Amino acid sequence: MAILEAFAPSGYAFDQEELETLRRSTGAFARFETEDRDSKLNIYFNSLHSTPTCVDLHAYRVYLVAKHTKGNVLVYDYYDTTQRAQEFYDGPSVSTCDICSVDNSCEIKNCA
Repeated sequence: MAILEAFAPSGYAFDQEELETLRRSTGAFARFETEDRDSKLNIYFNSLHSTPTCVDLHAYRVYLVAKHTKGNVLVYDYYDTTQRAQEFYDGPSVSTCDICSVDNSCEIKNCA
């Protein structure tokens, strides 16, 4: 058994309905669960082999966050956690001015 843990960048979340559709249509993984308001995703694989297994994951912006933290994906063997791989990724850049352009209560007025 292998587990994929995906952490969305701050302000983003995974869509549980989309994940359920992906699980049913591909059969690539046995089950999944989300945590922390859907910003953390755990996917459980019955097994992984040397042949690459691709799972397209989409996270959606649910909160406007400037200078968000990067997301990361960690894959490891459930029975031997020393066998692991980790990769960091970044979502689209959002500046404070991007947020102020859609938030009328924003106090920053000097965005160019």
